Amino acid sequence: MNEQALRHWSEQEQQHLARLLGITKEELDRLHHSGLQEVTDSEQQIYKYFIHFSGDANPPDILDKLDMDSHYTVYFSAEEWEAEQQKPL
Repeated sequence: MNEQALRHWSEQEQQHLARLLGITKEELDRLHHSGLQEVTDSEQQIYKYFIHFSGDANPPDILDKLDMDSHYTVYFSAEEWEAEQQKPL
């Protein structure tokens, strides 16, 4: 678990992130990752988010569930993240 990255996140935000990733909150807690990072344009508008996972430090059975690129990173559009946060848990 990456407690430092998630320390300031509410339980609900963590649950939303896990659901967006297609895993459970408990599985997310077992993973070492960067936390959700913002990608902004030249006007500082967020247009994408990403979360990077440490490949060697994580259970392969959970990593296999994630739609990662070859660098162990998952990307979400700002719209996907906003829509997920509007859904009830």
